[in-house]
Amino acid sequence: MTKNIKIKFSNVYLNLVSAYTIAGIQHLEHYVNEIEQKFEADLQKIEYPDISEIKLFEDEVIEDYFPDEFKVIENVFKYRFRYSIITSLYTLLEVSINQLCDHLKKYEKLPISYRELRGDGIQRAKNYLCKMCAITEPFNRKEWADIQTLNLLRNCIVHADGNIEQTKSPDKLKNRIKVTNHISGNSELHIDKEYLLFIINSSIEFLEQIYSEAKKL
Repeated sequence: MTKNIKIKFSNVYLNLVSAYTIAGIQHLEHYVNEIEQKFEADLQKIEYPDISEIKLFEDEVIEDYFPDEFKVIENVFKYRFRYSIITSLYTLLEVSINQLCDHLKKYEKLPISYRELRGDGIQRAKNYLCKMCAITEPFNRKEWADIQTLNLLRNCIVHADGNIEQTKSPDKLKNRIKVTNHISGNSELHIDKEYLLFIINSSIEFLEQIYSEAKKL
């Protein structure tokens, strides 16, 4: 197999894998919009009390007087759904980048696998691509910083069920939350729909960048 044919085959493979992965992430975006619309439709069906007749006492908020159905949708269904999107998106990204590392090891005949490096998750794959493949540009862009924030959120959800104080580095997460739109929380992690749509699109841009760099090898 000549070098040119080998490169062509490699790029065909990268095109297929990147298209498949990005399509999967785009499906997540459609899913988010569909389920969030259902939440809003369900909230519209609830019979709410007359707010003008409610007198709030200290430490009370108007939502305290809303029906239980409202509280379940807002405080259970939305939370769990949005947490699940964060973990699903991160998994798609991690699997995709790890597969890219495996592919490049094979076709570039690299001496070691990413699995032999220290670290874990996306950070280990990042180290491999930078050190072994000289793919660095995507990791200098804003999208990579967005992915790192996603990683912190995912870890908070998976390891602490959204409890910020129980994470490995609560101060680091709180500082990241302060500078990121549409996520909040002092003790419990709160994620807005808008953040989901933002990080989905940022993830797609990141993958497009990294696969584009891989095709140049």
